[in-house]
Amino acid sequence: MSLIVTAALAREGPGISQQRDLRVSRQLASQALACIECHRQTTSGLFLDWAASAHARAGVTCHDCHISDEVGPTVSRPHFEQYEHSYLPGGIPINRLPVTAVVTPKACARCHPDQARQFSKSKHAGSLQILSSEYWNGSWSWPEIEGEAHRCADCHGTEVKFLNGAPVTGTWPNSGVGRVNPDGSRGSCTPCHTRHRFSKAEARKPEACAKCHSGPVYSQWEIYKASKHGGIYATDGGRWQWDLGPLAWQAGAGYRSPTCASCHISGVRGSLLTNHNVSARLSWELQTPLSIRPEEFSPWPASRTWLEARQEMMTVCLQCHGKGSVERHYQRLDIAVAEYNTVYFRMALLRVKDKSSVALGEEEDVASFVDLWHRHGRLARMGAAMMSPEFLWQRGFYECKKAFLKLR
Repeated sequence: MSLIVTAALAREGPGISQQRDLRVSRQLASQALACIECHRQTTSGLFLDWAASAHARAGVTCHDCHISDEVGPTVSRPHFEQYEHSYLPGGIPINRLPVTAVVTPKACARCHPDQARQFSKSKHAGSLQILSSEYWNGSWSWPEIEGEAHRCADCHGTEVKFLNGAPVTGTWPNSGVGRVNPDGSRGSCTPCHTRHRFSKAEARKPEACAKCHSGPVYSQWEIYKASKHGGIYATDGGRWQWDLGPLAWQAGAGYRSPTCASCHISGVRGSLLTNHNVSARLSWELQTPLSIRPEEFSPWPASRTWLEARQEMMTVCLQCHGKGSVERHYQRLDIAVAEYNTVYFRMALLRVKDKSSVALGEEEDVASFVDLWHRHGRLARMGAAMMSPEFLWQRGFYECKKAFLKLR
């Protein structure tokens, strides 16, 4: 049975709205209706996002995602205080439910089990564990110079902690993609599918990834923009059909040039299924000091070989490019990686170790060495992978050479 919920939708600006009937596909419980009506009054922006979502059309409400065990550590105390205001719909005793602000992949898995399972295997889900691993902290970490306001955890995530029913400052709010949640799950779906619209179109656009994958160290957004693929997106992306379903979202139909999502997540009709494990199609680890294969990456090893991963990514490329062109692209990538590993990283490491002390060498040498791999070496390798000449050479190997000469 369907139900009509009246939604107040912004039309032209603040204070101007129109009423629209939102037909949902199932009968809603009184508690769910109370959530909708209360948030329509108290957090209208949140409500309007939800009202425009596929969740709303399917009858998935606040109640479905935010419901919590009565004795759970993340039950919101401020929300219970709101119940004391009897003039709100939630003030009626039958509508008073324990809710949590911390919606986790385990909650999303109730409706999206495959996506949650795939995500749990990704380096996104493992990014906090990777950051905390001995691989980085025992060997390659930069000396601690961060302040409390500038933390890797903003992207990698935190371990979300609660004390006396309230979240601990510094661990929440946090939408880090690899956060560790109180229910034992890892990660968050909302960095890509932002609350409360949870839009496919939004997650498919490369700007969704730019929140974390940009700047001097993780410059994939800038590299993409400086590539031919990015140029086509900038010119033509406004006309693409971003909201199509997975089977219809295909090269030449939904989009003309790949984005981050179409390469790393989307499927290819008849050949490749969608996969929310964004690292499943990687055949090199390009962020590491020495380029290695994903199955060799000890903090989060891939469950299959790099050849299998590469074959899947090549399947994506073959939607638009000939087999010979795709194979030669990967040959060029492998050559660039070998040059970085052998000519720059290994020789630079020998130089630093040659002058080793407790701090791995003189301060200037350590800074040049870290710059060589942590910034310029990453840009060179990622520029090769994403077909951006500017980052492959000008911001990559050219700067690697300068850093290397300082060590010599």
